[in-house]
Amino acid sequence: MSIFGFLEQTSQDIRYALRAMAKNPLFTATAALSLALGIGANTAIYSFMDAIMMRSLPAAPPEQLAILEWHSARRSAVVRGINGSARRYGKTGTTSPNFPYSAYQILRANRQMFSTLFAYTYAQNFNVIARGEAE
Repeated sequence: MSIFGFLEQTSQDIRYALRAMAKNPLFTATAALSLALGIGANTAIYSFMDAIMMRSLPAAPPEQLAILEWHSARRSAVVRGINGSARRYGKTGTTSPNFPYSAYQILRANRQMFSTLFAYTYAQNFNVIARGEAE
């Protein structure tokens, strides 16, 4: 088959497909919408996964990053209640990554131990005050 025969057959196939789509507009719209939603969802999921899991952290030596946790062999006299995660290990005690804000301030002030320190918390219900107005 020559290239011209192939192009002629292809153009006939395209005209046939367009006529079939014109005869069934509901099917055409459903198929196009399904394709658009599928492509959009996959693009969003893979973009999110790339940004969160596949790219390296923006830290100079990422292998030196650490998460601090405290451990108490028995019920701690300092920490009265924990809002967040804590793990209890039978007889060995309790471990948690939750620190009081005053402990964070002490650790942040100690520049010999850490080059940089940041803290985070789970945000559920809170008020934001901007220009004296709460939202």
